[in-house]
Amino acid sequence: MVRILNLASGSKGNATLFESGGFVFLLDMGIGKNLLVEGLKELGFTLDNLNDVFVTHRHSDHIKGLCYLEGKTLYARDGALEGLDYVHLENYRKISVGPFDITCLPTSHDVPGSCGYLVSVDHKKIAYITDTGRIRKDVLSLIRGADAYIFESNHDLKMLQDSKRPKALKERIRGTKGHLSNDQAGQYLRTLVSPVTEVIALAHLSEECNLEELALENLRNILRKDGLLRDDLDIRALRQHKETLITL
Repeated sequence: MVRILNLASGSKGNATLFESGGFVFLLDMGIGKNLLVEGLKELGFTLDNLNDVFVTHRHSDHIKGLCYLEGKTLYARDGALEGLDYVHLENYRKISVGPFDITCLPTSHDVPGSCGYLVSVDHKKIAYITDTGRIRKDVLSLIRGADAYIFESNHDLKMLQDSKRPKALKERIRGTKGHLSNDQAGQYLRTLVSPVTEVIALAHLSEECNLEELALENLRNILRKDGLLRDDLDIRALRQHKETLITL
């Protein structure tokens, strides 16, 4: 069994705990120490039990809490972090921590070394893909048929267009090095889900340019058209200010 506890997802902070067989690691640390400690406690652990921290990229909403994790082993794609000691990960090369096999997957974002991860444990595969404007074909091939997806569905295109954000920011967000829209997420996921897929958790929803119900309904409609929407497929949205537990 694997437990995935998302502590925060969005532009104000991101962090997710993975646990299996009494081993726990953290993916991104864009939150405060107290929230992390509370999450670990919920899983039955303390900060002393946490040794491994994987990072997707250097934007502050993903790393601003690393200062609280002195002495922990950091992992990131080669060239991703500055001024920190970390294990340099190579694209597509699998490493093992505890019972987990973790593969670094390149994403398309506007900072060097951004990545997602494919996490495998106990015959389960979890694909974690956020903060990307597109997904490479070789990455899609590797994450197809996963048991769970934590997958970016950042914005509704109309809400983004109608927002008061500067034109340059709008263009950045919807560009190939920005963030996936609801529709892009749905179109990718329709090619990825399989009968073994148990959970799809939509991630990094914009608080200004998206709504949970819009993101969820968009995905359901796309999957329904292809006959992929099953009664036992758990589709949910991760939130900025509320923990979400996924168990496989």
